[in-house]
This record gives sequence, structure tokens and C-alpha cells, in this order.
Amino acid sequence: MNDARLDLAFTGPDHDRAEEIFTALTRTPVDDINPEALDLLLQTAAGSVDQIRAVEMTDAFLQPPVIDDNGLIVAVGAQGMEPRQLFVEAPGELLDELRALPRTTVTGAWIQAVLALHSVDAFATEEVDRIVLHSVAAAVLDQLAAEGREAQAQVIDITDESDGAEAGDRGRIVEVRRSWRDHGHLDIDQGVITALFALAVQVFTEALAEHGAEAILLPYEVAGNDLAAGYTTLENLETTGIAKTTMISPTDATVSGRLTGLTGGNANLANALWFDILAAAADHLGQTGTTTPEIAAKILDVTGDCLAATELVEAGGASGSGEATEPTA
Repeated sequence: MNDARLDLAFTGPDHDRAEEIFTALTRTPVDDINPEALDLLLQTAAGSVDQIRAVEMTDAFLQPPVIDDNGLIVAVGAQGMEPRQLFVEAPGELLDELRALPRTTVTGAWIQAVLALHSVDAFATEEVDRIVLHSVAAAVLDQLAAEGREAQAQVIDITDESDGAEAGDRGRIVEVRRSWRDHGHLDIDQGVITALFALAVQVFTEALAEHGAEAILLPYEVAGNDLAAGYTTLENLETTGIAKTTMISPTDATVSGRLTGLTGGNANLANALWFDILAAAADHLGQTGTTTPEIAAKILDVTGDCLAATELVEAGGASGSGEATEPTA
């Protein structure tokens, strides 16, 4: 029985794009793919994992299969070992069907097949969970590299009773940040976007001038017809809680009301919206030379953790460590 709960955490300059790729791959539509072809992918994943377990490879991962004339070729990587290839023979008609699909669709279907091993009793072990997550990470990072971007992936233990509250909190922060991707359906009017972007650029610029790369940006607030946001540093969060606040007054006085109606007091939804706007502001400031893309990405990453930690504190879901201290403006 596997009592551990593992998850992937992406870090680095393009971690947000890595999360987007992860979400896209795990949600790739597969309903129109021949069930026999999907079963071939599942059986290939299962057989490949069995072979990895038989030779006790450490931190092993499977690459998405290459479709050969007579079967599927799966490359296996592992820490400190040269990559090796596994071959699974398959009927030509199924290979033709897979070959006719876009490569991203095949990769998404493969990732979903690998993830499906979680629910198979024979594979319900921490060892297999790690193989599965390392395999997902490999597919995500390969696609990211093809775009000329960079991130790192780490398998983390998010079990509540795992190695201390810090590990548990880190896992929950990752879960919260990932949940923000579920709000992509929001219908946001341009007036709200414009106002929040102006606030984001202003608070980002002031935070850079005050704290440089150590800055952390705080959740936005609605103050009557005005919009406000704070900034501080991690040191201040962990000690005094002191932060500075900046404010804008949108030309359209109804913006604040529309924003409040949009989020309905839902902190998760508000953070999802605010973080996307902050990401756009970070990109803008990096391109205009106000700061470097690396510093903007660093501030954005730490800010994402801070927003998620604050959300957890408000929901009563974190241990109350310094990282999750609720800021005061």
C-alpha cells in the first residue's frame, strides 16, 4: 500500500509555462482516439514500468514513445545511467492511427496513460508514483525546451503527515497555485483587465525601486472606487509584517464594483486573476528594461508562493510557518 502523496513542483524562470504545458497535456482530449490505441499506450506504459522495477533503476523516467514501423519505442532515462530503449510490438493499423495524430496529442494521451497507472492496484507504490511523475516531468520539460524556455521539476511529498509541516505546506502551496489554472473560463471585461494591469505595473515598479529583487507583491484590495496593492520583502513578512501600499483610481468608477462582482469574495479566484495580471506586468517590465526578465520572474515566483500561502492561512490549511504569514498592509 502506498501512503505517500507525491506531486510535481516546477521552478525556474519559465515555471508558469511548464505548469501550462502540464495542464494541457493532462487535459488533452482523447475521446476521439481509438480505444485500442489508448489501451496500447497504457499497456506500453505498464510494461515499461515493470521493466524499470525489475532492474531497480533510481529516479527513472519514460519518454513519450516513438512510433516505429513495427511497434513503439520508449526511451528510459535514469540517474547516473545511459538512456536505454524498450520496444513494444504493435499491430500496424494501430500504429498508423497514432502516427496520423498530432505529436502533442500522442504525448498527451501517453501522459494520461502513464498517470492512469496510479489507479491500478499492482502499481500502487511510491516507487511507481515517482516513475510516473518523473515521466510527466520529462515530457513537460522536453516541450518547454523545444520552445527555448527553461524550468526545473521536482517530485515533492505533500502528505499531511510527511517529514514535517514545512514539506506539507510546500505541497499545499503547489496545489493552490496549480488550482489557479482552473479559472481560465472567466469572462473578464477589458475595463477590469486594464485597471488591474495598471495597478500591477505600478506596484511592481514601486516594489522594484524600494526592494529590488527581494520584493514580494501582495494581494490587491478594493477600497471604495479605488484599487490598492501592497509590497514588502520576505524578511518583513517573517518579522514585522510591515508593507507599503500603492493605490490607483480607475477612470471608470464602476470597475471596482465589477471586479468585486466577478470574484464574489473568492480568494482563490481573485488570486488566479491577480497572478495572471502580475505575470503580464512582469513580462512588460522585463521587455521595457525597467528590470531584467530574471528579476521579474524571481519576484513573480516568490509572490505566487506568498499569495498561495496567504490563501491557505485564510482557509485554515497551512501550519502557520513564516512563509505563510498573512501580510498586513
